[in-house]
Amino acid sequence: MVLDRWNAFVQTLPAKPVSGRPDLAGEVERFREFVKQTPDSERIPLLLHAYSGYRERSSSCGTDPAQRFESSCYSILISTILESKIRPTQDEAVAILRKSYHQCGHGSDVEPPLALAQRAYRNHAYSDDLFDAVAAYYETLRPTRSTTASNVKRKLKWVLWHDPRRVEKSCCTRHMQHAIHAMPAPQAFAWQWLLRNTAPGLNSSPGKGWLKEGKKRLSPIGEGEFLLRLDQWFTFAEAKTTLSPAGSAMLRLLVWYASLVDVHRSLPILVRFTRVSWVKRNPALKVVAALAWLLRQHGGSEFQEDINLICREWPGESAEVNRLQETYFPAEAAARRQADQELSARRKRELDISREAMLEALKTVPLGSGTIDIVRLMSSFRPAEPSK
Repeated sequence: MVLDRWNAFVQTLPAKPVSGRPDLAGEVERFREFVKQTPDSERIPLLLHAYSGYRERSSSCGTDPAQRFESSCYSILISTILESKIRPTQDEAVAILRKSYHQCGHGSDVEPPLALAQRAYRNHAYSDDLFDAVAAYYETLRPTRSTTASNVKRKLKWVLWHDPRRVEKSCCTRHMQHAIHAMPAPQAFAWQWLLRNTAPGLNSSPGKGWLKEGKKRLSPIGEGEFLLRLDQWFTFAEAKTTLSPAGSAMLRLLVWYASLVDVHRSLPILVRFTRVSWVKRNPALKVVAALAWLLRQHGGSEFQEDINLICREWPGESAEVNRLQETYFPAEAAARRQADQELSARRKRELDISREAMLEALKTVPLGSGTIDIVRLMSSFRPAEPSK
């Protein structure tokens, strides 16, 4: 029934162009009205049908106007159904994730498939079916390079960190994963639920909403058990240590949760992180920044050596490290700011000189000399990276 209504609706749309891409922007409100009139029970089956049709048409349409037209229709239908506040069951959410498809990874329809699944699994442990659907959606988004798609891929990796079949191969958090997967089911879910309280961004400090929710999720575990596990998990090898992006998100969460217990007991454990030698610094920086926030809030003279180490090894690499340095080493912070300002001014001067040189070079090009390779010309005058 719903497919018949959809096919009839498509026939009422403006005729598809003979060449070029169809412009259906003016028809979006009609799509919304169509979805509004579609019963709730039929919207998810229609969405799954739209994903299949969109994937098929997008991968084979080429220059065929009819295929492009149908692809655009399915794309708009997907977006309008997703914005209609559907509430899928767990099985339906898994099916939506598995079916989801995007050509470029832009737009407001990239994140909803994951958000719908997380809502469906709220207060429930993730299932293998969900993990497999998340992995499939990640593969769908893998070729895309948009900022939106990159953010969603990062969140998909956070979900997959909990999959017992996909334990990290070299990340130092693999012993956390093994420990959680070996726990009895209720205890394992308590820890999974704790570490699913991820923040949408990569901030160094938790917001009020996160802290409120964090207290609720920490309560079933208890302070004693949390500190015991923290002591076990913040133990690192003396050799070069690997930390994956997903692993860094989990360790950052533990730092945030450590602010909700006795910090006089949690901070001595956490500062071990400052003495680790990392294979790659960038993932570790997220945890260092969170630790810098906690030290700025609750540190003291007993952590002077650790604070000094962070400010010496990670100067200017995060706003929170900068704030920590401002608090404990104001003279060094002032010198860093001065150096940063001088570096910025020097880069601006060199860029201005490069632009002037490029403009002078353009003046020497005779009129009517043909197409100028502007990109190559600009790159030839790009200033060298100044030394700090």
